[in-house]
Amino acid sequence: MTHLHELYQKNYTEWAEKTADLLKRGQFSELDIEHLLEELASMGASEQNELESPLTILIAHLLKWQFQYQQLSDKWKEFFSRSQMSFGNAVETHRASGYRGRGILSIRY
Repeated sequence: MTHLHELYQKNYTEWAEKTADLLKRGQFSELDIEHLLEELASMGASEQNELESPLTILIAHLLKWQFQYQQLSDKWKEFFSRSQMSFGNAVETHRASGYRGRGILSIRY
């Protein structure tokens, strides 16, 4: 077990800084590959969750809009508009970072 591997358990921030430094210097043989891969995988999952949450809310609101429109208050309709903007912003942010969000709509709906 390498020093960096042990550092991951004790001080995540220091581990991340040292890992970034090793990558910048091209010292790949010294990397804690196991934890680096783990962190990269969790970053992808985190991005997907950031997009799925507003999408789930938007789908629920669209269903309410379609089937309960007459019963909705003006305040709710205003909230719905903000939810649409929030989802649109999330999509633009993730699109700019290269994230495509494949399959989320079919899974959530």
